[in-house]
Formats: sequence, structure tokens, C-alpha cells
Amino acid sequence: RWPAARPLPAFRMTTAAGDSVDAGWFDGHWSLLYFGYLQCPDFCPATLQAMAGLRRTLLEAGSADELFRFIFVTVDPERDSLAQMQAYSAFFDPQIHCLRGEEAQLRRLADAAGVIYVENIAANGIRSMDHSTSIILADPQARFVASLPPPHEPVLMLQQLRALTALPTLA
Repeated sequence: RWPAARPLPAFRMTTAAGDSVDAGWFDGHWSLLYFGYLQCPDFCPATLQAMAGLRRTLLEAGSADELFRFIFVTVDPERDSLAQMQAYSAFFDPQIHCLRGEEAQLRRLADAAGVIYVENIAANGIRSMDHSTSIILADPQARFVASLPPPHEPVLMLQQLRALTALPTLA
């Protein structure tokens, strides 16, 4: 848990369903956000797999859908379309929400979450995105309150969520 909660900034992004969302979309749910991109060869698929495993664990405990929202935010909006993001995240779990925004909107949200990302072009011209690998937790009052650093293992993440949310319904 961070020493002080950070309110989500004013921003506007789009979901894979085409809905426009802002900080108000986060009200009433605990939200786990992962900032990544579709061409990521390692951290992103592993983290989305872990998020899907955590969601299954929460479903078994009866807590996932009403309390938690799982969100994949692209740090590469120039190349990641919402349709591609939805197909990709659905491979892991169709209930992982995808968010995409213009660079200024993305930067505002990422900065508030303490997420760093930067384009990297190798000498051979191969492009990648360097980015933070923690999952960011937002509380039901639309504030960033904690991060879950790697390794992202569902059982460990459940223990972390228990400690961070103090929800007794998490078995």
C-alpha cells in the first residue's frame, strides 16, 4: 500500500466496446490495472495470464465480478487497436477490460499511477516498449492506492489483495 492514495486524474479513454470512460468509471469497484502492449514478448502475456488466474480464484471465492475489475491499458496506442486488444485479452479472460487513449490521456493516467513507459528502437530497427511491470490497484473511490510487483502469481496476489483491501469475503 502506498503512503498516500493518489486520485485518478481527469482523463478520457475508450473501452473495447467503444464506450468512453473517465475516472468515474472506477467508482464502486476495486480495479487492477496493467499497463502493457500487444507486441510485448514476455511480461504482458505472463501478467495477463496471472490476472486471469487471480480472477478465477476470486470467482471461486464468490468475489470477482461484483468487487473487482481487471483492466489492460495499452502503452502503445499508435499500434494497438481496441479490436486487437480485446481479442488478445479474451485469450486470457474475456472479462479483462481494455482501455486505449490518446497519448496525452494515457500519459496523464500512467503518471498518476506511477507507471513508466518509453518507446525503444534497437540499433537493428526493432521497436519495443519498455514499461513498468507492476499491477496497479485502484480503490472504489477512484484512487490509486497500491501496486502489486512481480512475480505475479495468483495465490500470492490473492494474499496481497486480502491485506490491501481487508475484505473478509476473500477466501
